[in-house]
Amino acid sequence: MKIIFALVFLSSATLAAAQSPPVLFSNVERTIAQTEPAWTMMDQHKEQGPRNAAAHYRWRLNQCEVWAWIVVEGSIEDTIANFQNDGFRPTRVQSQKLNFGDESYTRQTDRHTSIVLRKGIVLVRLGCECAGPVVLTRFAVHISHVLDELSTSKTKKEETASPIEAGETALKNEQYNEAIAQFKKALEIDPDSANAYRGLGLAYFKSGDKQKASEAFKEALRLDPDSAGTYYALGTTFYETGEYTIAAGAFEEAIRLKPDFFDALIFLGKAYQRSGLHSKSVDVLQKAVLQEPQNIDARVLLGSALILDGQPENAIEVFQEAVRLSPESAFAYLNLAHAYQQTGKFAQALDALQQALRISPDDPLTHNYLGQTYQSLGRQREAVAAFKQAIALKPDYAEAHYNLGLLYFELGNRNEARLQYKILTGFDSELAETLLKAFAKLNP
Repeated sequence: MKIIFALVFLSSATLAAAQSPPVLFSNVERTIAQTEPAWTMMDQHKEQGPRNAAAHYRWRLNQCEVWAWIVVEGSIEDTIANFQNDGFRPTRVQSQKLNFGDESYTRQTDRHTSIVLRKGIVLVRLGCECAGPVVLTRFAVHISHVLDELSTSKTKKEETASPIEAGETALKNEQYNEAIAQFKKALEIDPDSANAYRGLGLAYFKSGDKQKASEAFKEALRLDPDSAGTYYALGTTFYETGEYTIAAGAFEEAIRLKPDFFDALIFLGKAYQRSGLHSKSVDVLQKAVLQEPQNIDARVLLGSALILDGQPENAIEVFQEAVRLSPESAFAYLNLAHAYQQTGKFAQALDALQQALRISPDDPLTHNYLGQTYQSLGRQREAVAAFKQAIALKPDYAEAHYNLGLLYFELGNRNEARLQYKILTGFDSELAETLLKAFAKLNP
C-alpha cells in the first residue's frame, strides 16, 4: 500500500487569525474535500492538550492513503522548535527550493519523497514512500492556499484591532459618539467583525439608542452565534425597552451557552417577574442563589419573587438569611419587613424597619413602610409622623402623599386629606384620582 503523509504545525498567531483550532481544521478539511473529491476521508481524530490542539486525518484513493496531522502550537518558540527538531530544515539530504510559501523545499531519497514549506509561522510537511512528487506538490499547493486565506484574515484582524481598541477606550471614558465612530471604522475595514458589531451595540446602548443597539447585537450574533455575552447584551437592551418576553428569550440562550452565567440568571429572573411568570422567576433565582450563596442582591430578588408567587412565608426565610449574611444591609431588612407585612406579622415588621432605619435613617421608602406598619398596628399618630417624614425626605413621593391623605380622611381631618389630594394632583393625577375615589367610598 502506498502511503502519503502530511504534517502541519499551525502556531498561535494563525490560530488568532482563524478564531479557534476548529476553524483551522475545518478550513483544511473543506479545502481537501473541494480540491481532491476523489479522495475519501477514512477517519479523523482531534484532541486538545494543555499547550496545543491537534487533529489527525486519513484519506484513501484506491490503494493509496494520505495521512495528515495538524497541530496548533501555543507559541512561536514552540513552533520553531518543533520545525527544527522534526527535521524540517534540510541538512544532510539534498534538497531543491520551491516557489510557494515563504520558504519551501522538496527532497528525495531512494525510498522517500517529501515537501516542506513555511509561510510566516505556519509549517507544513508532506511525504510519500512512493515516487509521487506531483501528488505531493498538489497537496502542498492546496495547503498553501489555505494559509493564504488565514494570512488575509489575520491582516484584517490586525487592521481592525486599532479602531476597536479606540472604541473600547472611548466607551470607558463615556465618549459614546466617538466609540460609535471607531466601531463603524472597524466595520469599514472588516464588515464581518463580530467584535466591532458587539462594541457598536454597547456604544448605542450607552448613548440611549436601544433600537440601533439591538440591531448591532443581532448582527454580532449572526457572525458569532455562540456568544453568550452578546445574547446577554441583547437581552438587557430588550429589558430596558420593556420587551420582557423577548429579553427572557435572549437570556435563556445566554444561559444555554453558558449555564453558570450568573448575571444572565439574575436578569432572566427579573424578566420572568416582569412578565408575570413568577414561578419560573423563583426557579431561576434559586439557581442564582445556589451559584452565589453569599450574594445578597440575588437573595433579595428571590424573596421578592416568592412574595409575588404567593409564598411569603418562604420569602421570610430567604430574607432572614440575607440579613444574617449582611447585618448592615438596610435593603435586606426593608424587604424582610415587607414579607412580614404580607403575612400579618406587623410587630416583626416594625422591628425589621427599625433596624433598616438604624442603618439608613434618611430613606423615604422605609419611612413610608413604617407608616403603613404603624397604621396596621393601630398606632395612627405615629403613622402620620412616619408618612410626613417620608414626604419631608422626598416631597414628590406620591405613594406617601396618598397614604397620608387617606389616613387623614379616616381620622376625620378632611382639610388635611384634601390638601394631600391637591398636592398629589401636581405630579401624579392618576393616583390623585384614585385617592378621591377612596374618599368617596369612605364617605358615601
